[in-house]
Amino acid sequence: MEEPEKKKTKTHDIIIGVNMLILIIYTIALRINHDEYNFIVDAMLIALQVVLCLIIAIFTNARAFLLSAALVLLIGFATCYAIAA
Repeated sequence: MEEPEKKKTKTHDIIIGVNMLILIIYTIALRINHDEYNFIVDAMLIALQVVLCLIIAIFTNARAFLLSAALVLLIGFATCYAIAA
């Protein structure tokens, strides 16, 4: 009985983890490749990732993508603000 619940939780963890990994990769790549951190490009990439997560959440009815969009928005723009300030 608990087998499907564990699989669902594991899938949610993978979806959220992959989205966080994508956020980390392009934030670090933008920071390493340029002498000056271009936070506008980072903000646009974060917004694009959030919109894609929301679109996927709408069409697949998956709450993991909704949570992932919220986390990317919160962590991404906080990181963008902290580095730019």
